[in-house]
Amino acid sequence: MEYIINPWWFYLASALDSLHIIAILVAILFALSFVILVVFYCEHESDYGYDKTYTSRMLRTAKKIVIAFGVCVTLIIIIPSETTSTKMMIANTLTKENIKGGASFTQDQIGQIIDKIADAAIKVKQAENGDKT
Repeated sequence: MEYIINPWWFYLASALDSLHIIAILVAILFALSFVILVVFYCEHESDYGYDKTYTSRMLRTAKKIVIAFGVCVTLIIIIPSETTSTKMMIANTLTKENIKGGASFTQDQIGQIIDKIADAAIKVKQAENGDKT
């Protein structure tokens, strides 16, 4: 059987949607981590004064968090949602050739149905004429 849309694509769209949600949650986690880091840094600096080693460690940690947050946001932008993936699959299969092929198939089927009805009507007419004679 030849599928117009492979069912595995729907599974992939669902899996990508899950990855999209995970990327959103991780991005929120990194944003909260960054806020907590800034709060701790400000409290440490106000309590102990400026400490060059502590500040450089905080900056390195902040850079890592910002980079990870950037990766998550990029994934959020790049990975389509399940709805978008489904729309893309449908748009991919709705081509002029497929629509024309579907129209000609439908016309063929309607023609066959009309032929069957006409044959049945002829047989009924012949049966009626055969009963009268």
